[in-house]
Amino acid sequence: MTAHERAVHWLTKRIEGTDAAYRRDVALTTRELCREADRSRRCLELLTLATFALRLRSRARTGDRPDAVWRQGVYLGAVLLLTSLAVESAAAGWVDAPRLGLAAIVAVSTACAVLDRRFAAAGFAAAAAIAEAVWVSHGVQVGAFVSACAVAIGGLLAGGHEVARRRSGIALALGATMLAGLLSALVIGTSSAEASSVLVFAWIAPAVLLVAGWFDPRLAAAATTIVFARLAASGFGELGRALAVLQQHGERELLLRWLAMGSSVVGAWLVTHRSIRHGARL
Repeated sequence: MTAHERAVHWLTKRIEGTDAAYRRDVALTTRELCREADRSRRCLELLTLATFALRLRSRARTGDRPDAVWRQGVYLGAVLLLTSLAVESAAAGWVDAPRLGLAAIVAVSTACAVLDRRFAAAGFAAAAAIAEAVWVSHGVQVGAFVSACAVAIGGLLAGGHEVARRRSGIALALGATMLAGLLSALVIGTSSAEASSVLVFAWIAPAVLLVAGWFDPRLAAAATTIVFARLAASGFGELGRALAVLQQHGERELLLRWLAMGSSVVGAWLVTHRSIRHGARL
C-alpha cells in the first residue's frame, strides 16, 4: 500500500454518519481518480477528502444545529486554551518553580475536560487562577492568566463535550504537548519557549482552526473562544493604554493592535455563522 493509499484509508475511516460500504466506495473512487494523477492532483484530492470528512463529522455529531455547534466548539476552545496555559506555565517553570505546580494544576484541569469531567475541570481551572493571583504572579501577568482561566471555565460550563471519542489518545497527545513545552525551555531558553507557545496557541492555532472551520463550524467556534480569551487577557487593558497614549502623544500602534484583535473575534464569529448556514443548506 502506497503512502497515498494509506492517507485515503485513514481519512475515509474518519467519515462519520455513513456505513462501511459508503466509506469503501469513497476510498475506491478517490484511488481511481488519482491512479494516473500527478502529485499535486493527489494532494488536492486528499485535501478535498479531508474537508468532506470534516463536514460529515460535524453533521454526525451536531445534526447541523447551531446550539450544538457552539456548545461543542466553545468546549474544544476551552480545552485548547487550558493546554496553552499549561504549556506556557511549564515553559516558565525552570526559572520560576511555583509555575511548575501551576502547570500541573492546569494540566489536571485539561485532562478532566478531555475525559468529560467538566465540573472537575472548571474547579481545577478556578484553583489555578486563585493560585496565580495569590501566590505566583502579580500585575499584568496575573490579570492575563486569570482572564484566560475565566474564559476557559465559561467554555467548559456552557459547552457540550461530545467532541472527541478517542479521549485517551487525545489526553496523551495533550500531555505530550505540555511535556514538549517543558523540555523546549531547556533547548531554546525559557523566554523563547514562552514566546513560541504564545505564537503557536494564540496565533497559529486559531488561524488553522478558522481555515478548517469553513468545513467544520465547531472548529471556527473554538477559534472564536481562543481569540476572545486573548482579547480578554490583554486587549481591554491595551485599549485603555492606547486611548491614553493617543490622547497624549498621538501614537496609534496600541489602538490599531486592539482593533485588530477585536476584529478577529468578529471575523471568527462570522466564519462560524457562515459555516453553520452552509452546512444546513447541504
